[in-house]
Amino acid sequence: MSPRPADLPLLTLRGFGFTYPDRTEALRGLDLTVEPGEIVGVMGPNGSGKTTLLRALACRGMRGGDSGGAPLPRVSLALDRPVFRRWLSGRENARFLLELGGVPKREAEGRVDLWLEAFDLISQAERPTSAYSRGTLHRLGLAVAFAEGAPLLLLDEPLAGLDPANRVRVERALDTARRAGRGVLLATHEPEFAEAACDRVAFMVDGSLRAIDRPDALLATMGRGTLVEIRVAGGEAPSPARLGEAPETVRRVSVAGAEITLLAEDAAAELPDLIKWIQASGCAISSLEVRRPGLRDAFFAITGEKWVARA
Repeated sequence: MSPRPADLPLLTLRGFGFTYPDRTEALRGLDLTVEPGEIVGVMGPNGSGKTTLLRALACRGMRGGDSGGAPLPRVSLALDRPVFRRWLSGRENARFLLELGGVPKREAEGRVDLWLEAFDLISQAERPTSAYSRGTLHRLGLAVAFAEGAPLLLLDEPLAGLDPANRVRVERALDTARRAGRGVLLATHEPEFAEAACDRVAFMVDGSLRAIDRPDALLATMGRGTLVEIRVAGGEAPSPARLGEAPETVRRVSVAGAEITLLAEDAAAELPDLIKWIQASGCAISSLEVRRPGLRDAFFAITGEKWVARA
């Protein structure tokens, strides 16, 4: 494959789609780019197509295939649940995979040791992977993906099953990749992580992208203000019609199940009036939380889909 010009995106999708052999359409009409040194996150509920997108791109990248736009560069894929040869040690698995990908043996050894240390795996490196916990297997999968040195990294739920210390290691690895000019496309169920780590974030629902922009631009769609989340006792919350006209400071009202979410100019100052307004509809408040809007809220505002945390 001929070298790519440095000023071209590492990934360019134009109208990209994917259909399973049983003719189920999983992805449709995706337009997406990843620039060198850029981290792009894809957020969406279970079944939205995030993992399918990464797998489809990995298959095309390994074949040197077309992505509906420019040809794909070499890619490295780290899945949420990686599979290794259980009878080999972590180090042996990693070296084998790098050499299989064309990395010379001596260079593979150096890269493997570097990234095993980065993900705190040196003490486990000689143990067979059959003895690894899910979190340790996940870290090994990440270490291999970063060690392969591909220009484009595809990461499926990079924080899944990791404790706070290992989450920091992932963030450091992403920063190293960014500074080296590598591109990253990652799928995540964690809006706070996407907001902090990603240069741009895409919202995916039912195999299509509903929005893609910088986190601050996506948050701007919420407007200025503070969110108040109110859970009512006794089941379903009343409809907006039953609640009646909201106080002037309230800019947006949404109801889902037993939860009423308000966007107010200054919720802390206006809280007594907001509580009286809710109670006037005959509701008993069981809990109340005041917070700033996040990507979870922007996702709902843009897509109309309520964010559900991963089970």
